[in-house]
Amino acid sequence: MAATPLTPPTLPMSFIPFEDIELSQEERITLAHARWNEASAANENPSQAKIARQYEIPTSTLWDRINDRKTAAARNQQFQRLSLEDEEAICDWILRLQAWG
Repeated sequence: MAATPLTPPTLPMSFIPFEDIELSQEERITLAHARWNEASAANENPSQAKIARQYEIPTSTLWDRINDRKTAAARNQQFQRLSLEDEEAICDWILRLQAWG
């Protein structure tokens, strides 16, 4: 009889102890937005201020994400001379040249 692989249980976003993990501001914003969506879907009537405090982000930032406002990086992308793909290609080329010596 073949053994079945063990998979870790999935926990709702509200149970993730993010305080123990070093997260970037963007990651905390993403988690807060996911928590808001989870609570809204469950008809829990979530408090934006409470969730923002829990994830240590500004309430206005969470409000912007909930209302589909683009991030500053996404808004400013149009002003970049190189696209992200072009920038990655140049970085790859430089690394390849460096590896060749």
